[in-house]
Amino acid sequence: LAEQIAALISNDTRREKLMNLMERESEEDGVREDIFDGNVYKKQKSLFKGDMDIAISLYIDGFAPFNKGKTSMTIFNIILLNLSPKERYKNENMIQVCVLPVKPKSMDNFLEPLFIELHKLQTAGLEVRCGAGVFRLNVHLMLTSGDIVAVQELIHHSYRALYGCRICPVKTIKALSPEGVGNGNYFSGLRNNVHQFRDIVHYIDGAPEFSIKKKTKFAELDSFHGASFFGLDEMHLIGTNVSKRIWEMVSGSFKNTTTMFELSNAARQVIGSSVETSTSTIPSSIFEGDFRNYHTKPGNMRAVDWTCFLMFVVPTMVCDMLELQLGTEQAEDVIDALASLVTGCAIALSWRITEEDIIKMESSFIKWHQYMHDVIPINMYSSNMHYLQHIPEMVRLLGPLRCFSARSMERAIGFLKKRIKSQKNPGVNAGNILRRQQACRYYSSLLEDRQVLEENVNNNTPLTAYSLGVTDEEIDNTPNDIELWDHSEHEVDDYSDVNLRHYLVKFGDENFQMIELDGMT
Repeated sequence: LAEQIAALISNDTRREKLMNLMERESEEDGVREDIFDGNVYKKQKSLFKGDMDIAISLYIDGFAPFNKGKTSMTIFNIILLNLSPKERYKNENMIQVCVLPVKPKSMDNFLEPLFIELHKLQTAGLEVRCGAGVFRLNVHLMLTSGDIVAVQELIHHSYRALYGCRICPVKTIKALSPEGVGNGNYFSGLRNNVHQFRDIVHYIDGAPEFSIKKKTKFAELDSFHGASFFGLDEMHLIGTNVSKRIWEMVSGSFKNTTTMFELSNAARQVIGSSVETSTSTIPSSIFEGDFRNYHTKPGNMRAVDWTCFLMFVVPTMVCDMLELQLGTEQAEDVIDALASLVTGCAIALSWRITEEDIIKMESSFIKWHQYMHDVIPINMYSSNMHYLQHIPEMVRLLGPLRCFSARSMERAIGFLKKRIKSQKNPGVNAGNILRRQQACRYYSSLLEDRQVLEENVNNNTPLTAYSLGVTDEEIDNTPNDIELWDHSEHEVDDYSDVNLRHYLVKFGDENFQMIELDGMT
C-alpha cells in the first residue's frame, strides 16, 4: 500500500489532483456531495494536519474468476478519497492491495500485514522523495465496505444471527423461508421506530450477547467511528438485492409466500416484451444500466440493470399493471408503498443530497417499512429490506452513498477476471497480474513526468523513493516488524515448466556475445 501511494504522490499530474483536506470546506451548508460533507469527517478533521494527508477507503468482495468451477477469490480494493469523485474511481487511480485465492478461515490473519501498514501510515506517516521534492504525509482509513457477507467477516458477525443487523441491535424473528426450505431470521423490527446505531463498544470490545463474537481489528485505528465505518453499499443493497427482490415478489417466485405485488404471467410477459422492444428508442448514454426482458432473462441482469428496473419500470409499467389487475381502489395502498420505496431509493442514489432530501428519504422508507410490517409476510423482510431504514442516517454521517460506492470494485474484478487464465494456480496468476499492473502504472507515471528538467534530478538518488516512519512502540525493532522490501532466491530450473532456461539462453544469444548461467555458457 505504501509503495503504491508513494508512486502516485511522485507523479506530478496525479499529485496535483489530490484535495488538500485541511482546506476542504462544504460548498453549501446542509448539502452533501461527498464523504467530506458528512458528520463523520467533520468530527475527524483534526486527524488531517498536513496539506498532503490522505484519506482512503477499503472495499472487499468475493468473486468467481471462472464461469465454471468452485474457485472463489477475494479482492481488496483501495480508493483515494482525496481525488474528486470523478477521478477516484478510474482504474489507474485505484489500488488493489491483495487478492486471496481461497476463502480464509480467519480474515484477520490474512489482513495482519495490512493492519500493521495502516497503523504505521496513520501514526508515523510516509515520506516520499521524488524529482519534485520531499513529501511527508499521513494516511487514514475512513471506511471499509462491501456486501453484507464480506463486511460481516471483518466484524465477526453474521446476518443469520439473532441480532443479525451489523448496524443496530434489532432482534430477528425465525420463520420458514420464502422458498419453503429451512428457516431463516427476518427483520420486521418495530413498526414506528428505527433502531439506533450500535454502541461503538460493540466493535471495540466485541459483544457476543448481541451477535458480534469479538472485537474488530479496524477498531484499533484512530479513524474508526463505529457502525458507520463499514458504510452501506448502494450497488449491493439497492441493486443486487432490494430491486431484484421486488421483481421476485412481482413474479411470485416463492413457493411459501405470496404478496399483493404479484402479477399474472400475462402481465409479466407484457412488461418484459415491452421493455425489450423499446430498447432501440432508449438513449444508452442517459442510463447506467441496460433494459432487458425481465420475464425471460432475469439471470442476465446486473446490479445496475436491476436499479434501472426499480427506478423506471416499477413506478410506470409495474404500477400500471397492478392497477389493472387489482382495481384502482384496492391497488392504491400497494402503489403508494412501491412509490415510497422508489422515492427513497432515488434520493439515496443521488450525488447531491440536501437536508430536506434526507427528511423526505426518511419518511419514504418509514412508509415502505410500515407497509411491509403490516401487510407483507415476515419472511420477505430480509436484512437488505431492513438496511434501507439506516440509509438516511448513513448519508448524514458519510454523505451520498454514491460517493463511497463499491461499484469501483466491480471494475477491478472485471479487469482481473478477463486476465486470470490458470485454473491450476489462480492465486499465483492473480498476484502476477497485480504486479504487472503496478509496474505498468509506474512506467506510465514516468512518461507523464518527462517534463522534469534533468538538472533538477539528483543522479545519486533513486528517481522515486519512500519510507515509512517508525512509531514509538517499534523502536525496539521487534521480530514482527513489517518488511516492505523483500527478495527471493530461485534457480533457473525452478521454472522448468515455462522453459525459462531456453528463453534466457535465446535472449543472451540475441543481446550479448557471451552469457554465463548456472555454469552454462
